[in-house]
Amino acid sequence: VPYVSVGEHMIETLAPEIAKAYIQSRVDSVATVLRDLTEDPLEDVEALTQQLTLIAPVARCDYEKTAPLLMSLFDTAAQHYQTALQSNMANDIELQEGRLTWLVHLIHATLCGRISISHLEEWDSIDA
Repeated sequence: VPYVSVGEHMIETLAPEIAKAYIQSRVDSVATVLRDLTEDPLEDVEALTQQLTLIAPVARCDYEKTAPLLMSLFDTAAQHYQTALQSNMANDIELQEGRLTWLVHLIHATLCGRISISHLEEWDSIDA
């Protein structure tokens, strides 16, 4: 990230932890929204766009750690979604759809975040 001095701020250590915490909190928020019938943050497009724009460069700071996390969470949610569909469990279907929605938004933001920062050739293979 061009505007952060890596050595002084421990960004390489902290960025993946911040990204992981944010990503996990968004995936976990789906159950809370469904259980408590609270406002769904996915419905506030302006706030969602702002959050995704801000998390993208953080997530790409140590992309080698963030990308596998996103892939793992997506694969797990997709498998659970398939199981829920086969079992015709409406609550589980809705839960997994919400999780997959967040993950698609997060993956998209992370992939698009490469435009605003320099990238490495190895990131191209991760993006693929």
